[in-house]
Amino acid sequence: MSGLALGCDAAAHRGCLDVKGGTIAIVGNGLDVTHPRENKVLEESILRNGGLMLSEQPIGVKANPTRLVARNRLQAALSEAVILAQCPAQSGSLHTMRFARKYGKESLAATFRQRTEANAGNYDLIEQNLAKPI
Repeated sequence: MSGLALGCDAAAHRGCLDVKGGTIAIVGNGLDVTHPRENKVLEESILRNGGLMLSEQPIGVKANPTRLVARNRLQAALSEAVILAQCPAQSGSLHTMRFARKYGKESLAATFRQRTEANAGNYDLIEQNLAKPI
């Protein structure tokens, strides 16, 4: 399950599809709108291969920052655990991690050979004991 965003979300969906698994995309827009547009083919592939698209937004509604945070809330609520692949110190992914903690979900963050700007969010959560390192 992921959010159909570019980057690791799309990679997670593709990984599931590559091994003939089902995947769930939780989106911050109406189900008749694809956000981001670059993932239209991926969205179609998810549905064609028995996956699921979920949204609490009405038909015709476009994604915006508030709706994407609401999507992150649903991702956390429906997960057993949330794994943070990589994010900078300021990232929408940190909303998902906050919701995971609020809902008592296991929170995990990937570690890297060195801390960089690109993965600072991971290390901030680990250092604050808000996520377990993996």
